[in-house]
Amino acid sequence: MHGTSNFESPPVTTSDLDVAALVISVDSVPSTNDVARSLLTNPAFDIPHLTTVIARAQTNGRGRLGRTWATLPDRSLASSTIVRLDTTPGMRDSLAWVIVAQALATRSVLAQRLVPLGHRVEVKWPNDVVVDGSRKIAGILAEVVTLDDEDTDVVIGTGVNVSMRRTERPTPQATALSLEGDRKARTAPAPVIQQVLASQLRAFDARLDALVRADGNAARAGLLQEFRAHCATLGQPVVVRDAWDPGPIHPTAPTDPAVLARTGLAVAINDDASLAVETPDGRTHTVRTGDVELLVPPLPAPPPPG
Repeated sequence: MHGTSNFESPPVTTSDLDVAALVISVDSVPSTNDVARSLLTNPAFDIPHLTTVIARAQTNGRGRLGRTWATLPDRSLASSTIVRLDTTPGMRDSLAWVIVAQALATRSVLAQRLVPLGHRVEVKWPNDVVVDGSRKIAGILAEVVTLDDEDTDVVIGTGVNVSMRRTERPTPQATALSLEGDRKARTAPAPVIQQVLASQLRAFDARLDALVRADGNAARAGLLQEFRAHCATLGQPVVVRDAWDPGPIHPTAPTDPAVLARTGLAVAINDDASLAVETPDGRTHTVRTGDVELLVPPLPAPPPPG
């Protein structure tokens, strides 16, 4: 089930990179999330909503479940965006959708570049962006800094692989715009990084604004429908793993009863952005945390163009 989002917009051009956000560029840092957090928590600064830190290189960025995300200097987008919202009952219960909004925004921007090249670009639950159902091109991690009765402050880190050689892939299933046939990403990654960032911020702002106007109701905001339309996980056999159980990346024939108990079919995205997984015993389980991997090994990445 793949459809067109109401949020889609034309690709940004090199002469149209201005965005309604403060963008702070740094050189090489361990983590852009750490820089953004330090700015947000420093009483000397009044950091506006959507302030974004972008680094030429990130050496120790955090991924989900304690993983790290390092980027190639000047060939990857490593950024962290500060989200500052008024706390309402609806938004307090919908923080998961703030993260999903960034994943959907990133997907839409990368789809503008890769769909014309014959690829599918989707979100792997909960917040990775994948090409053709399996090859990871981007990841998102959110950290809540403030959550009280008045203010909600969240730092959302995003990493996008723009240009890399096949021998530089950190995992066999990692990919980049250049590896999927984007020639500009291969020959001139720096302007592509800026274009992706500008388009991403616009797309994220539009989705976040819709979510706030709907007071956290993802269906009214259009995010629930968009997530369901562009989720690579739905309809697939999956294995659910907890943070303390990394397991094999792509098991093909699990025999351990504990693993079998968490193997099933991803059948739905729920209203709260959780995943419904139906196990072989006919029960449906709600998955809000942990990692969800495809049970069947994905297809290998295509050979590089030209």
